[in-house]
Amino acid sequence: MKLAEFPTTPPIKSVITALVRNPANQKDEWLREATRVVGKVHGAVLFREGPNLLPNPGFEHLGADTLPVGWKRRDYGNREGNASALWSIASAEREFRGGQHALRVVSSGDADTSFHADVPIKPNTRYRLAGWVRIRSIRGKASFNIHNARIETEIVRRDTNWTEIEIEFDSGALTTASVNVLHAAHGESFFDDVRLVELTLVDENTQLQLGNVARGEQLFTKHPAACILCHAVKGVGSTVGPALDGLASRATASSIRESLLEPSKVIAKGYEQFGKISPMPPMGDIFSPQEISDLEAYLQTLK
Repeated sequence: MKLAEFPTTPPIKSVITALVRNPANQKDEWLREATRVVGKVHGAVLFREGPNLLPNPGFEHLGADTLPVGWKRRDYGNREGNASALWSIASAEREFRGGQHALRVVSSGDADTSFHADVPIKPNTRYRLAGWVRIRSIRGKASFNIHNARIETEIVRRDTNWTEIEIEFDSGALTTASVNVLHAAHGESFFDDVRLVELTLVDENTQLQLGNVARGEQLFTKHPAACILCHAVKGVGSTVGPALDGLASRATASSIRESLLEPSKVIAKGYEQFGKISPMPPMGDIFSPQEISDLEAYLQTLK
């Protein structure tokens, strides 16, 4: 999360993208959420959204009951607040965010009620559930969630103008998502432009150029995660890790690459005190494939 405090620069975006691409980070709930938040702070485009899977997501198309087509009411429990909760379409000026309508609910008691839409999804696939919420005089919460799954967006509990809330999740064994527009509160909530989309990592899809020595040297010495913070060349740098003078004379190109991408595979002689885990992180988590290629080109000049 410290990365959120850095100024937004191309190297920082590169670091964040690499962290998100690491499968190990995506499998860990906390690391996955941390990288999502940091990516949003720096405007890093990490995922491409697929088509919206939800029907009538802006609640523009109304049925004979004047409620949105494709959505059905679902209440939780037999509490009095549910009986008095009234769902309707809001169409007055400033009551909708996009189009001409928003979904509105008013409850005079503590309700736990929703409108939901069921859509098929792929198992073991990454999705984003998001939408816009506006609430007035509420006591409780408003959110979007998936029924019978521990998947819920940020929760809105206080009066606010239109605010986007979202969650990214792995579908696991789910093959159907029953998406709730949820009002568990006393008060008034508005919802609009809800979406459930499949996410795919943005494909770099650019052919790697040959490693550039000058760019590699800049990464080695000037990058926020510069190698020189832990290593030294020609007496300049740090002694945290081994000096790299003469590296290319004693290591092959493939072993140099291996040391960048899998630093714990072979621990440098004299640094065995660190045990089987190198204090150096996998550089593929920090640098893009092109930057790794540039670093390799520079390291291969250290003869």
